[in-house]
Amino acid sequence: MEVAAVDSSFGALDAFAFVVFAVLIFVGVIIVVNLGKLPGQLAHKWNHPQTGAINAMSWIGIATGGCCGQWRSYGRSRRRLVPNPQLRR
Repeated sequence: MEVAAVDSSFGALDAFAFVVFAVLIFVGVIIVVNLGKLPGQLAHKWNHPQTGAINAMSWIGIATGGCCGQWRSYGRSRRRLVPNPQLRR
């Protein structure tokens, strides 16, 4: 029984595919880093009193894939602690 030979050459199209894949990974990393920095930058720009906490939670959210739900509970608790004066009539 004869085994067929496998062509294992690395051609120009293989190199092009490798470069495209590397560029896609690089662009993906840049997008993730920019999304991780965005909440902290906005909090700093708007002079938020808890800029450090917002920055930390944005990076924790990126690291956990958004599964860390502490920012959701913080947002709900702040709404209850600061009532809207327009609702009091």
